[in-house]
Amino acid sequence: MDNNSTKHAYCIIAHNEPDLLRRLVAMIDDERNDIFLLIDKKADIRQFEGIKTRNAGLYYSERINVKWGDVSQIEAELTVLGCAFKHGPYKIYHLLSGVDLPIKSQDYIHSFIEEHPGTEFVSIKSDEKNREIAKYRTGYYYFFLPYMRHPRKLIRKCACTFNRYSVKVQQWLGVKRSYPMEVLRGHNWCSITNELCSYLLSRKNEILSLFRHTFCSDESFIQSLVWHSDFRNRTYKAARENDICLREIDWERGKPYVWGSSEDEKERLKDIRTLQDSSCLFARKFSTKHAWIISEVEKN
Repeated sequence: MDNNSTKHAYCIIAHNEPDLLRRLVAMIDDERNDIFLLIDKKADIRQFEGIKTRNAGLYYSERINVKWGDVSQIEAELTVLGCAFKHGPYKIYHLLSGVDLPIKSQDYIHSFIEEHPGTEFVSIKSDEKNREIAKYRTGYYYFFLPYMRHPRKLIRKCACTFNRYSVKVQQWLGVKRSYPMEVLRGHNWCSITNELCSYLLSRKNEILSLFRHTFCSDESFIQSLVWHSDFRNRTYKAARENDICLREIDWERGKPYVWGSSEDEKERLKDIRTLQDSSCLFARKFSTKHAWIISEVEKN
């Protein structure tokens, strides 16, 4: 499909931090962009009122009750992408969470994407270790995922225990889920072309059926479909996984590390240098509890 559009679609899934989301929207409020917000159905929508743009189009997606590790995360991603696709076509679809921020200017981001036409910024971990992780997460049925982030500690603990032992029982019984392709994994946040977005949406029902009752398969569904299609040859090539998906994420100091959260002055300076020197376009994650680093990003 030909796509002559130069506009970018920012597809954002948010469940908390409404003030941070307002600052994120302000930083991407550019006439060359349209912004699509999916607010988690569990969130108090009143907290997110008053978000406005002066230059970019602003649209609200259907809300989804997103549960951590559950197929509802995939449903949310495909829903907000689908909302954007209906208003498209767009040059690129940036899938972000509400606690991400751009660490480059809009001029830089648009120029970078123009320099890499037709490129898919999707990270795929194809090494043996990550192949095994993907198999374990999608090879069995995880029926208790919706309760693993329950507000009551006892319910969370029970859900984790039941999931763990149900997998052991399935292994003992020889249960093994099958897929029409090898399942891989990588960062779920990505930037994709109109063509790949269309391809994913055309297989939405199949994707939701395949990955129902799997664990953290939001990190697998795009990777698996890209790997086993012609889009594989269009993925961005870089040495670092962060650079491939254009997201600066620190997994060494956290899960992931919240930028600016350290009390150590050296670590704070390291945060600033890392974000300034990064070749990525975005970073995650941030919190208004550490507003100083958000201000630094806004300044730069």
